[in-house]
Amino acid sequence: MRPRNPRTPEQQSHRSNLRAVLRRWRTLTPEQRAAWCIATANKYFVTETGRQVRFNGYNFVASLNTRRADLDLAQFDLPPTDGWSDITELYVARHGVPKTGTSIWIRTCQHIDGWTDAPRVTRARVPAAAA
Repeated sequence: MRPRNPRTPEQQSHRSNLRAVLRRWRTLTPEQRAAWCIATANKYFVTETGRQVRFNGYNFVASLNTRRADLDLAQFDLPPTDGWSDITELYVARHGVPKTGTSIWIRTCQHIDGWTDAPRVTRARVPAAAA
C-alpha cells in the first residue's frame, strides 16, 4: 500500500512553492487582487468528487502561480490575458543560439486558467539570416 503522505522531494518542493505563492497574495495591491477576482467571474472547476465549485481570485493565483513556480517560471502579479508567450530567451539561455539549417523540436504544454493540456511537439528549421 502506498503511503498517504510519502513526503517525496517533489511533493515537498510543491508545498514550499504553494506557501510562497500564498504569502505573495498578501503583497498584491487591491487593484491587482481585484483583477484576479474579475478574471475568475463565472469560472468554475470540478472537484475530485464531481462537485462544481466557483473559482475565486485567491484560488486562481494559487493554482496558476504554484504551477509556474513548480516549473521555475516567473509569477504573475496580474492574470494573463493574451494567450501566447515568446520562449526565445528561455530557449537560447538553455541551448544557445541554434545554427542555420538545423531543426529545432520543442515540446510545449499550455497552462490556461490554472489547467495544463497534453504536451504538443512543434518543429521548425532555422532559416538563414535575412540579408
